[in-house]
Amino acid sequence: MRSNRIKMLCICAVLMFLIGCENTTSTEAITGEEEKQGITEMEQLLQENAELKEKVMKLEKEPSEAYMMTLREMMNLSFKIIVAMDNEDYEYLSSVSASGVSVDREKNQIVYMYDNQEIRLNFLEDMDLSNMEYWGFWQTEDEERYEMMFAHFVGDTHGTIYMQFMQEQGEWRFAGFMTNA
Repeated sequence: MRSNRIKMLCICAVLMFLIGCENTTSTEAITGEEEKQGITEMEQLLQENAELKEKVMKLEKEPSEAYMMTLREMMNLSFKIIVAMDNEDYEYLSSVSASGVSVDREKNQIVYMYDNQEIRLNFLEDMDLSNMEYWGFWQTEDEERYEMMFAHFVGDTHGTIYMQFMQEQGEWRFAGFMTNA
């Protein structure tokens, strides 16, 4: 009886060894192939990721069409407003002004609130547009307010003009200006 148990244990041990060896070999072979395939896929994904990052960087550097249209609209409004001030075109100035911005026809001033203070600025006059340069464009994070910056050159010096705009009911409106010109 004891020898039968020993024989059975030996047979079980041999079978387990053979099964273990067989499974180990097939598992390693499959794992090796899968590992090679996984490495290849990973390299492809890394390359694709690098290409996508490069495309995103290029797109971030290029302004969107909407951004360019807004910039164009603000620039055109700025020039029209400057000309309207010079021509005392009160109707046009009132038609493009945001709520809270008024035109004082008696004093030729733009009137609006800024930082809880009433601002009254005289119309820009005798602005030779050929002596103006576009200097920049600023916007709030929510893209509801924009500011165009211009330099007006007179001789060897210049004044800076900041034209402010805000969006009201889907339209861009003149919100005021600041200048040292």
